[in-house]
Parts: sequence; structure tokens; C-alpha cells
Amino acid sequence: MKLTKVLLIVLISFVLNSCFDADDELSGPSGFFWDYENMDEVEEVMGQQFQSWWNATQKNYPGPAMSVMSMEFVSPYATYGMYDMARIPREEFQNDQNYTYHHIVSSPWNVLYETIAVANRALIDHNDGNFDYESDAQEWRLRSWANFIQGLSFAALANQFDQAIQIDEDTDVIDRETGQIRIPATFRDYDQLMEFATTKFESARIKAQTEDITIPAEWLGGNELDSDEFVKLINTLEARFLVQNARDWDERTELNWERIRQLAEDGIEESFYIENDGDQWWSRIHQLASDPDWVKAGYGVIGLYDESGQADEWFNSSVEERSPVEIQNPDLRIQSNADEDVDDPYITFADNPGFPGISREGYLKSHYAFNRSEMDYIRFINPSELDLYIAESILQEYEGSRQTVSNSYNYVNKTRAESGGLEELDVNSGWEKVYDAMRYEFIMETMVTAAGMHYFNTRSWGNFQEKDWGALPEGTPQHFPVPAAEMNVLDRAPYTFGGSEFMQPLPAVILESMNAASDRNSAVRR
Repeated sequence: MKLTKVLLIVLISFVLNSCFDADDELSGPSGFFWDYENMDEVEEVMGQQFQSWWNATQKNYPGPAMSVMSMEFVSPYATYGMYDMARIPREEFQNDQNYTYHHIVSSPWNVLYETIAVANRALIDHNDGNFDYESDAQEWRLRSWANFIQGLSFAALANQFDQAIQIDEDTDVIDRETGQIRIPATFRDYDQLMEFATTKFESARIKAQTEDITIPAEWLGGNELDSDEFVKLINTLEARFLVQNARDWDERTELNWERIRQLAEDGIEESFYIENDGDQWWSRIHQLASDPDWVKAGYGVIGLYDESGQADEWFNSSVEERSPVEIQNPDLRIQSNADEDVDDPYITFADNPGFPGISREGYLKSHYAFNRSEMDYIRFINPSELDLYIAESILQEYEGSRQTVSNSYNYVNKTRAESGGLEELDVNSGWEKVYDAMRYEFIMETMVTAAGMHYFNTRSWGNFQEKDWGALPEGTPQHFPVPAAEMNVLDRAPYTFGGSEFMQPLPAVILESMNAASDRNSAVRR
């Protein structure tokens, strides 16, 4: 087998120009300069790409920063950009390649494009007839897997960034007159990127159902899946990414909830775990959450049903006056105080609300610690997440009038009543009450599963219906900018989001102007 010249685009594809450093989570020795002698070597490299995606999204960045931005957790530590992103009033994100925590954007961007590059390369070589498959199943598995990796990567870019560059195996990168490689520099906004990602998920589904295939356990963190199980995983993750892509309430209501419900109904039926080997497979948010000396649960997570009034008082106080409070939550998953005897709670009471060796503002302290981190197996997906997508899809159908809840409450009651011991909802509970309960269950049941989930959902939920709190604090970035290093390579000015005067996404007319300029002055590499 020979390397095709076209693959140079996937070797160069942005990431080589993005100033990798020691903190970027590269996928290992496979890298970009991937040569191979046989299909075993091809599959070995392709089998590493979910782990590469995991590096980009679930390790040091951007999860801890997003967790404190959404007040899922509080922490006073600067590590992983937590203190910078947690401070109130919010400051704009420092989109500077010399910023200590630029990895919040640069690590995901760089490693996701590396991952995309490898998947693109495999599909380019398949299309060029460079692979000698040993069976039809091997062919369909590799192609389905490559599309799955593309879908995951572009969906993650869409969720985190305001815009990114769309590039796959069909991207025309050779100037036919000069033979030079032209790196495409036209940005697509997050909605366009998500639409592109869904086409890749659909291609992965179709190919997985064309032939009986088996995804090896080592490709998926210890999970061996047959064709049907793999399709269920694709459906589950596509539903998650679609919901997470909304930036505000209007965008959330306009999501294709009928499609999301269909995907959720056809998703996984049991919890999906990643085996933590302490080397390649691990998660920083799970590690931090397991240690109350690092992070504690925020009051926005546990305060909705507080009967003491302390949570309301905390949120209604000025930031300077906020200090850790004790609440009284009837939820059996929460230990409200030291004397409360709760069987295996999700959240435990901590006598000391502070953190050792450091003193910060009172709003960065809490009496409550997460108690559900299984470190041998990383909980990545709970089936209850899908039940709650179904519940919300029903509620969103009636959002205009807010008069009907249909059977949405049945999906909420599965965890609300059975796990939390809270009153059961029924058809007469009212839209706002059921919606708030659905949202609360989502927070409780998905906390410390996938990095960023609370942030991605809170930004479009906004405040609780009957409480003037629960949304992202004013000035929190609704998404992140293209990394400064990338903008500098493209000879464009870096930009950012966040701060007290929240910067809205760039208007379409400005994006069109930028793209027109980039097409005239496209970065050219020999």
C-alpha cells in the first residue's frame, strides 16, 4: 500500500499549525504520519481514534472549566482554568495562545482535528482502493467506524465552538493549476457543523447495518459491541449532541425534538461505562469529583427543592455576601446534613465547606460533595438520560401553550420517585412543574458522566421556570472562540466571548465577509 498525495491535507489539516505543546492530549505514536503495511496496522491505528476523541473532550480540558462555569461544581483552584472561569463577575475568556489555560480551547481543537485527520485518511485510502480487506465485515466496520469518529468529532466542535472548519475525505484540497495544497479556511457555524456531524452519524449507522460487525472492546474503552449495540450507541450520542448544541431557550425550543425522541427511544438500554486503566482511559472530572478537597457540588445542582429557604437566600444575596449554607432537600439522593442517614447518596454533606491550603471567595465553597464516582469504571452514559430526552421532547411539543404534559411525567418519575423518593408527578402537575422536575432529574442523573453536559444544557435552559436562578451567571461565554493560534495562522484577529458585556456570536454578514476574504487569501502550504 502507498500513501496518497491527497492525504497530505489530513497531515497538515490545521493542527500542525496550531502550536501543540506538552499539555495537548495527543493520541500517541500513531499521530499524523501514519504508514502501514497491512490491514492489522490500519485497524490498530483506527482503533485508537475513540480514545483520541476521549483525550480531546474528557480529560483535563475542557470539562473542569465548563463544570465550574455552570456551577455544577465549585472549586477555588486555578488548575485547568477553574478559578478563572468560575469568578463572578465573569471575565471574557482570554483567547491568547500565551494564556496559561489556552488549552481549554486549543486541546479540544487540536486533538479533534488530529482525530478527524486519521478518519479522513482512512476513507481517502479506501476510496482510492488502497486497502486489501480480509472480509466484507472488515471493510464495513472500518468505514462505519471512520464515519462514527467524524460524527463525534464535528459534533464536539459544534457543541464547544461558535464555528469551525468542515473538512472530510471529499474536500477538494489540491489546486489543479499549481498542484499546491490549499487548506480550506471557510468557517461553518455550529448549526452547520452539527448538520454535517449528523450526516456522518447516519453514514455510520447505515454501514453498521449493512454487514454483521463487531466493534472490539479495546476500541471503545472495554465495550465490545455488535452491529445493533453499536447503532444504539450512535443514536444515543447523536441525541446528546443535538440537544447540547442549543445556545439559548429559543434555540432549544426549535430543536428537532421528534428526531431526538426517535434517537433516544432507539438508544442504549443499560449504563455505558469506560474501563479506567489509569493510563489511556481516565477522566479528570471523575477524578476531581471523587475528592471533596478538589471540588464540591454547587447549590444550583442541589437547591431546587430546598425546604429551608437557604438556597434561595444564597442565590438572592450579592456575590460578595454569599457564604456556604446548609439546605434541607427531601431528595433521598442528597444527604442534607451530617445527622441525616441516607443510603448510598449521590451527594454527601461535608462539615468543612472550604478547601485545604487555599482561601477564596465564599461563593466558591459548598457543604456538599459528590459521592458517585466509581473510579474503576467511568460512568459515561446513564439510560435515564434518554428517558429525560423523551420527557422533554413531549414537553417541548406543548411548550407554546404550556397547558398539557401528556405522559412526560412517567419518564421523569422513573428516577424522581424511585431513586429520589420525591412525590410522583401526574397529568395534573402542570407544565412548569414537570419541566423543572425533568431538568432537576437530568442534573442529578447525568452529573459526572460526560464532561460539559451541565454547561451545554444550562446555557439553553436558562432560569428555572419559577425561580430567578439556575441559569449560567451573566457574562458566562455561551461558547468558545476558535483558538488564537489558529486565527494567527490564518492571518485573522483572535476574538473571544464572555464578560460583563456579553459578546454575541458574529453576525452572518461578518462571517460571510471573513469567509470571502479567506477564500481570496487562503493559507497555502507547499
